[in-house]
Amino acid sequence: MMFILWLLGGFIPEGPQAVGWNPALIYAERWTINLLTLEAEVFNNCLPYNELMVDRIDEPFRQKLLQSMPSDGFMATGEFSGHILCIAYRNVGFAVKLKGSGRLHLANELLALLLIGNELNRTYEVHSEPMDNQASLYYDIGIGVSIPLELGNNQLKVGIGFHIYRGLYYMGVERFDFIGKTTENCIYGSSDVSVRISESGSGYGMDFGITVKQPGGWEYGAAITEIGNLLWYRGEQREWTYELDSFALDMLDSLEEIWLTEYEVTEAEKFTTTLPTIYRVYAKYDVGDWELGTVLDYQLYKTAARQKSVEWIAFTIYEGWRWIDLGIGMGYTHKGIVFIPTIKVKPPHFHCNISLCSMDGIYPWAKGVATKLELTLTF
Repeated sequence: MMFILWLLGGFIPEGPQAVGWNPALIYAERWTINLLTLEAEVFNNCLPYNELMVDRIDEPFRQKLLQSMPSDGFMATGEFSGHILCIAYRNVGFAVKLKGSGRLHLANELLALLLIGNELNRTYEVHSEPMDNQASLYYDIGIGVSIPLELGNNQLKVGIGFHIYRGLYYMGVERFDFIGKTTENCIYGSSDVSVRISESGSGYGMDFGITVKQPGGWEYGAAITEIGNLLWYRGEQREWTYELDSFALDMLDSLEEIWLTEYEVTEAEKFTTTLPTIYRVYAKYDVGDWELGTVLDYQLYKTAARQKSVEWIAFTIYEGWRWIDLGIGMGYTHKGIVFIPTIKVKPPHFHCNISLCSMDGIYPWAKGVATKLELTLTF
């Protein structure tokens, strides 16, 4: 899951939540079971959500969207994760998660054509790259173990994690080519679309981590996570070729003038999707009722919803009340400045985390939001 979602609800995951984040942090004095963990994130690179959610697409909205669009076009991403089973006891943790992610990308020229259409008198040539538009869904079955060691006055732990992935669905646009010309009333041109689809896949991954606790409240850690890939098979390649002849955009509900000239379905060869592989370091300091910390991530490979990038956050949590902890975090990701308020309710044998993250602005004026709900039982 994305960097921000790991941090929501506690900032430094421990116990069963540490599976996949830093296995050296896996430890629970008693049986700890996550009854429910839901994480979700959506982001777009153009408008805040209070301006993007409109009842109808009118001319002022069209112009605002086109003016705010970056040079590389409109992009929207989303991720979610849900724990089906997540449990830890002592130095062993086990988690089964359902994960999904997706990415939608529209070139400037194509979005302008869809929004303004044949009011323009120009020639269009649009070509998409692989990974511009894709979505995937898979299970992550992970187990992790932490090994405590003594290093002078310091408490040292090393951890290792192993993951089995089971792919449920993948769809990716391998090629999209459109060449067309708009006149005052019509569009002429042609388009080729190639989509790869698979409903079955498998893969393996590894995590490695280390933590050091020093007298006085300092703790440091480093990890390499999500090393591996997913192999997809039993797939098919679908290709469409369209011809547009005197097609008017103001008649989109009548597609009579879009001619499907060729449609082909072939068996797709096996292919892989790479996991992000994340290098992570963190530090935190416990002083009285306060916890201060910082986390730095570097993602090595680009994925559908995540760029190859560096992300950083600093946070503080107040733990002075009996049943409630309050925390706040701020940092930087490739999607902009992030702001994360969080609350943790912790009656005996049970706790609940609720968090909301705003990206590139404060909600509802943010271009992205993430949320997390976590319910945990101890006995």
